[in-house]
Amino acid sequence: MVWFAGIGNTGGSTFAIQPYGSFINRGTISLYQYNSRLGGTSHLGLDGHTITNDGTVCIYQNIFFQGSIVKGNGCWDVGLDSNFWATNVNTRYMSEGQLIYLSTTASSIRIDTYPPNLPLHIAGWGNNNDIGLSTHINNFRYDGLNLSITSGTYIYQLVIGPGYDSSLMRIGPAHYGSGIGTIANAGILYSGPPPHSERPSQCNECPKPPKAPTDTFVPNETTTVTTTWTGTYTTTETYTDTEGGTDTVVIEIPTTSNSQTTITTTWTGTTTRTIIETETVSGTDTVIIEIPTTSSRNPSQSLSSRSLSSRLLSPLP
Repeated sequence: MVWFAGIGNTGGSTFAIQPYGSFINRGTISLYQYNSRLGGTSHLGLDGHTITNDGTVCIYQNIFFQGSIVKGNGCWDVGLDSNFWATNVNTRYMSEGQLIYLSTTASSIRIDTYPPNLPLHIAGWGNNNDIGLSTHINNFRYDGLNLSITSGTYIYQLVIGPGYDSSLMRIGPAHYGSGIGTIANAGILYSGPPPHSERPSQCNECPKPPKAPTDTFVPNETTTVTTTWTGTYTTTETYTDTEGGTDTVVIEIPTTSNSQTTITTTWTGTTTRTIIETETVSGTDTVIIEIPTTSSRNPSQSLSSRSLSSRLLSPLP
């Protein structure tokens, strides 16, 4: 699975796969804008080259430009607020094994100027999503399988499948959405639901892309441990371990009288510390921290203060 993902609400993103050599898709390619389609285009293929699609290309809140000849037996899922723009399909033809699937009521396909040399196969047309051209449509005809559209002297041949009711078809404005706009009398709309509403078997599912990581380094989280004293009071100890930095401990000591208590805590590193806390009424609060060490320095420190709330104690090197 390959994802291209953008926000889409600040002018849009441009996604492009334009290979000069051989290109074969046998999986799923997602061209996805999360928030909206205020802009943004996607491209697959280069003019004068050929690609093979035996998988699925998912288009979501985006405009897709067909850029080359397409061979194989694949699917193009035109999703929410998305447009498949078939350009120069007289020379950039799509093999009849390709299926353009209009998967939502806000999906559309636009066929530019020249009719395709091979009929385009379309699924999911209905509920007033758009099959359209870039020019006004004079008339159309449905024979129970194929839809023929006439514009001027050109005739466009599409395979839409059986089960449609010609009385529910009409010529109307082609609504292509942001970045393209609306062309009067350039669309064919079907007011009923698609006769075959199930997802075509040759179309893979189009899952939402995963969130991209925002940072390659994730520091250790702060851990808060609450311990119950031998008296009736509670002290909270917060440990923070920063990779490559200084380990610190914040000790919050109740200001009410309390008997001497020993608490042993295990750090995220390899050091174990013993903290002895003594509270004297109207006297001096004393914390003695015994730090195991292999260095020649004194392994214990004695600190005195009137209040040790939020006091930071750093380990010896």
